[in-house]
Amino acid sequence: MARFLFCHLVSFASLLTASYGFPGQSQKAGAAFLAIGDWGGWSNSVPVSKWQLQTADGMNKVANELGVSKVFLLGDNFYDRGVKSNTSKRFNQTFEQVFGTKEHLENLPFHVIAGNHDYFGKVQAQLDYKGSHRWQFPALFYVVKHSWRRADGGTATVDIIFTDSQMLAPDSKLSPKRFRHTGIDVEKWAWVEQQMEASTADFLIVAGHYPIYASGGEGPVKEMVQKMLPLLKAHGAHYISGHDHILGHYEEEGVHMFVTGIGRMCCYPPKYAHLVPKQAVKFYLVGDKAKGPGVGTRLVSSDIEGGFLAIELFDEFIRFSFYTETGALLYQPTAIPKRVQAH
Repeated sequence: MARFLFCHLVSFASLLTASYGFPGQSQKAGAAFLAIGDWGGWSNSVPVSKWQLQTADGMNKVANELGVSKVFLLGDNFYDRGVKSNTSKRFNQTFEQVFGTKEHLENLPFHVIAGNHDYFGKVQAQLDYKGSHRWQFPALFYVVKHSWRRADGGTATVDIIFTDSQMLAPDSKLSPKRFRHTGIDVEKWAWVEQQMEASTADFLIVAGHYPIYASGGEGPVKEMVQKMLPLLKAHGAHYISGHDHILGHYEEEGVHMFVTGIGRMCCYPPKYAHLVPKQAVKFYLVGDKAKGPGVGTRLVSSDIEGGFLAIELFDEFIRFSFYTETGALLYQPTAIPKRVQAH
């Protein structure tokens, strides 16, 4: 089995900038993406939320600033009960009219996965929707590859593995009962491991709806802790998710996990924070309008009603940052070195 290790930061930011190409605040990334979860309105009668619209405006602003080329939609795309047909007016109301009308988002691909609320409807309808070039949902499990030209003339690469959490965690109380005791999770976990094993990219990101660790919502997801986390550690990958209606950053043995679940409202209380290993918690934003007892240093002190994750890829590092619904930088931890193959 090919295994990967993380390069480790060995000194202060100024030394890293001079010696290791650590990205400065003004340095332009080779590639940049946005990710948002739990964004899809309120219901068929209220197909958008006020904060969803504001968050889309913030995403448009940051997309322009960072030169974003892709957006990741991490599930719960249509509250409260999904859609039943690929001709549902919700595609236009909740997606096209929200993102397709923004100057710096309208021409971007939006790579989609399903959330538990989507399974109350027909996820196949989302797979079948072809109403615009923006909506990219080719399968429940798929891989997106991206590359850019390095400063030295070579090519840098990232693989993003998109997964269906409901199939990976069929025993979760939120997953469809029809998946239980079918063995489908065994098949899908094998696929995920195969994709990680096959990846030779400089950076590897796995996207799912269910988080691994979560301070709100239903707390940590057992299957993700027991199966996804060891795979991420073995292959030098990081994980992005939604589901928990918070913004959260967790880290364990070099694996960074980011929860971005406030695409339409903020935020759940931290009722399950005690179930997350204390040393893994780097940041979370919780409570109505983010007034709860959060962890970590936030760069915005005002009320927060929505937000999203930005991912910037440099030749040697990857940087994850949280932004508010206004497009203001909220939280930006130290950039993470790319994975290197162990010999």
